[in-house]
Parts: sequence; C-alpha cells; structure tokens
Amino acid sequence: MSTAPWLESAFVLDSKLLELSGRLAELGLPTEIKSNDDLMVIMEAIKKEVVAKIRLWEFYVLDVDYNAEAAVNAWLNKETYTPEEGLDFPGDIGELAAASLEKQVEFVTKFGQRGTDRLGERFRRKIDPKLASSFLSYTLGGYESNNGPDKAAAKAKIVQLLDILNVEFYKEYDAEVDEKYFSSCSIGSNMYDWMIMAPS
Repeated sequence: MSTAPWLESAFVLDSKLLELSGRLAELGLPTEIKSNDDLMVIMEAIKKEVVAKIRLWEFYVLDVDYNAEAAVNAWLNKETYTPEEGLDFPGDIGELAAASLEKQVEFVTKFGQRGTDRLGERFRRKIDPKLASSFLSYTLGGYESNNGPDKAAAKAKIVQLLDILNVEFYKEYDAEVDEKYFSSCSIGSNMYDWMIMAPS
C-alpha cells in the first residue's frame, strides 16, 4: 500500500473480513443468514475476530509512548521554535504555564498536530516534537541537568495532553466504525453482502 497509504486501513479490514467469511463454520457461526439475530451474532464476531485483531484504532489515534518520547527528547536537547521561525503563535504564549488545561490542549491541537488531514498508515497522526518541546519549555521551563523540571515531569505533562487528544480520535474511530459497519447492518445491507457469499 506504499502508493496509496490512505487505503491501507480499508485494505487490512477487507482482507480480515474475507478471512473471517471463510471461517464461519469453524468458529461455530451461522453460515446461512436467515435472520437479523444471525447477523448480530456475526457482528459480534467481527468485533472480536476482525476489528480487535487488526487493531483498527491504530489508524486513527496517536501513539502516546512514541510521541511522548520524541517530545521529551526534543525538550532535553533544547529543540524549540523561536518567533523568528514564523509560526503564528498567539501573543500570550508566555501565559501557557498559567493557562487552563483546556487552553493548553487547544494550543497543541492548533500548532502541533500533524497527519490529521486524512487516514493513512498506522499512527499517522503525530505531534511535532519541536512544538511539543516549545510547549514544555513555556509551561515547565527549559531542561537543566542540575535543577529545574526533570524528564519525568516533562513526560507526565506531555502524556497528559496526548491522552486528552486521543479521546477525540477514539471518538472519531468509534463513530466511523459504528456508522460504516454496524449501525446500519441488516439483511440487505452492504455488510450483509460479503456474508451471504461466504464459503461454506
């Protein structure tokens, strides 16, 4: 999928659905869909055997550990943006330390998020490490080896923000998966089509 990364999640999902369609009897699932009850049984199997096993949510969310590590490393190395670099930071950026958590999240969302323009590969969505480092420097202060904020405090702060950002991404994932694959599933729906053609 290197030439069309935006299709990767759909390809992985469709491949796993096709695999499941050939294992219905093996898993003790209905091989002939005679009622919506039969369909609901298979829907539960899709959640367990397909969605969970391919970790579909990874196409929507941030990798918290990876992004936190990248942010803290940038902070330790004093890699931050300066006003001369042309980023349109608000004039009161110096007040981030005293700002509410909500305002801090808004700042990182506006200036730091990357890869949110479309779906792509797993964990396409990221936070710019240099922006995250700038945020940490404004809220905690710069890293000093002998005094000041330490690595653990910086990591705890950025993980807190990443977890909050991920709440919205998980909501997007839940809504999209439910809308596309489950909420409208009934006999005659698109999701039904692959099951009635499943190998017996």
